[in-house]
Amino acid sequence: MREKFKKLKKTTQAVIILAVVLSISIVVYAAVSALLTKTWKSDLTKGDIMEFELNQSEVSGTITPGESVAISPSITNTGTKDCLAFIKVSMPVYGSGTNAYSFTVASGWTKVSENSGVIVYGYSDVLESDVDTGSLCDSMTMVDMTASEFNGLADVNIELTGYLADCDEYGTDVSAAWSKIDGGD
Repeated sequence: MREKFKKLKKTTQAVIILAVVLSISIVVYAAVSALLTKTWKSDLTKGDIMEFELNQSEVSGTITPGESVAISPSITNTGTKDCLAFIKVSMPVYGSGTNAYSFTVASGWTKVSENSGVIVYGYSDVLESDVDTGSLCDSMTMVDMTASEFNGLADVNIELTGYLADCDEYGTDVSAAWSKIDGGD
């Protein structure tokens, strides 16, 4: 076999020697690596997350004073943590700050804040995981106003904003919790 090897070109000999050395190196490296491998595993468990859906179907079309629109927002806690739920209703105002819409709030909701054009309601119970608050209301009615007041409205849209607050941080009283949230505490 040596004779056959010696008859090969120098470059072919070099390639064969290099291939043998690399093969041996790979086998040795694999054997040494296997012998030196260590495993470490953490001791972590899943934590709780806060996540929610603000449920409200799309609303479009036209509206005039005295007409109602189907607005029935609710919040579903899709996270794993018990929380407090809030819905902020923003609407246009007319005259000296009169809200352009009226509505009847369903049971289970508490008004926690009100300013001209903005009302915040908190769901009275702690909202557990995979539970829905139920609708804040069934519809909203544009209040009666004069044509001049109606024409003076730049916008007739209603905006809903949902919030979820961690009970561990804000407690279970919606009014006290919203005071902390609204005050930036």
